[in-house]
Amino acid sequence: MGIFAEYQPLYASKNIPTFPLRLDDGKKKPAVSQYGRIGLPYSGQLALDFPEMDAFAFMAGRRTGLTIIDIDSPIPDDEDMLREVLTLFGDTKLITRTGSGGFHCYYKHAGEDRETRPDPQMPVDRLGGGVVAAAPSKGANGRYEFIRGSLADLDSLRPANLIQFPKPKLLQPVAPPPLITEGRNQALFNHLMKKARYLDDLADLDELAFDFANNLTDRNIRHAFTDAEIRNTAASVRRLTERGENRFGGEPHSIITHKTRDQLHELGPDAHFLHSVLTKWSGDKKQFPVANGMADHMPGGKWTVPRFREARNALIGAGIIKEVRKAYTGHAALFSWA
Repeated sequence: MGIFAEYQPLYASKNIPTFPLRLDDGKKKPAVSQYGRIGLPYSGQLALDFPEMDAFAFMAGRRTGLTIIDIDSPIPDDEDMLREVLTLFGDTKLITRTGSGGFHCYYKHAGEDRETRPDPQMPVDRLGGGVVAAAPSKGANGRYEFIRGSLADLDSLRPANLIQFPKPKLLQPVAPPPLITEGRNQALFNHLMKKARYLDDLADLDELAFDFANNLTDRNIRHAFTDAEIRNTAASVRRLTERGENRFGGEPHSIITHKTRDQLHELGPDAHFLHSVLTKWSGDKKQFPVANGMADHMPGGKWTVPRFREARNALIGAGIIKEVRKAYTGHAALFSWA
């Protein structure tokens, strides 16, 4: 009998559905689909279907009532980091060592989200959702084991201290009103796009989507936020992220259409370079100057004024930019994207 089949009933006795997990070269992958919706009866059936599996997992969050503080220090068995985490988040009765020499500190779930590196200075994730490998799973890189407490302590866990970590400037949190009936799909889409880039497993999007939707609107009155809407929005975000087209919360960027790119190739390198500079400098401004004085401050070195004018005129002639205000004493002309 494998470890999963042996321990599935023990976790089930604590109302924690588990499922088989593949642990290969440090990567964790559930051995079944739809694992985020597995309940206790199907979990029991999986133990029969996968009798030899030695690794298994559960979902952190509302379903199991557990939040895990995951310590993934580059130093194996980093007890100094463990002490720091326990000081920060509060002590706990249940701690496991991971297969890579990190630690999982168990707490009672109190509505936390899944956050990867909420403090960039600490190798710590706050897992209020998503897949968590369970002790005593065994993989190629080692074994998960209880080092403090046992499953009996799951009934008496306390919530972790609520720590508000500073957010990076480019990752402004979505703060919707408590009840809205319009624009809800867009609010959900924006929220999931920002979260998806930092999820270990995009299958967790459904759970995040339902949590957000339940907090965003009263789904029992007026315009119901249907399950189909929520799942469709999560599916759209998943597809965009898998294709590498999710740019929410990333570095500042610009997008050039194929038509404009082809035009720039025909106009030559100076016009192409000036277009890139204007795209960066103009940001989201609708109008911007393209003054001769910019020739002195071109990235990579100063341009002559005739060279700058020629590049600007090429962009105007191609219909990429257009003059919207003539220059006058003390004020440069203003341009916009055509």
